[in-house]
Amino acid sequence: MSENGSASAPARGVAALYDAEGQRAYSLAFAIVGDEAAAADVVVGAFGTLRSAGSGRRAESRALLLQCVYAAATALRARDRGLRVDARGALLGALTPEQRQTLVLCLHGVSCAELAGIERTSTEVVAARLGQALRQVRGPLSGGAGEPAADGLCEPV
Repeated sequence: MSENGSASAPARGVAALYDAEGQRAYSLAFAIVGDEAAAADVVVGAFGTLRSAGSGRRAESRALLLQCVYAAATALRARDRGLRVDARGALLGALTPEQRQTLVLCLHGVSCAELAGIERTSTEVVAARLGQALRQVRGPLSGGAGEPAADGLCEPV
């Protein structure tokens, strides 16, 4: 709070980001950790990190928020071996950490351009990583290499 009792610009920015992206951040955290309370803790921590960093631009903050949530949730899942392991986890486990992060963040609405800006790499590198991840995941989901996915979820982008 400032001397006159109003919230600072970074605090207002984080509050606006929470209003716009809080549910998406929670959905991402829950998809990774599988526990409501843990997912909420991950999101609170990610917003705290953004607030203390004073991240400015909205689009950059959105992508940064989801990257913070992803990192915290995957670290929590790695520490807590008691969380469920399912077919989706096994499928994603076959990817490199970079491919896995790219795929999960893109599935949760982060564009290749946003991710490239955060990672300080080119959009082409991120898009190639996403393509590699999709090709690796597509085979087991479709029942074999070269066969179309039965449910249509893995059509080319």
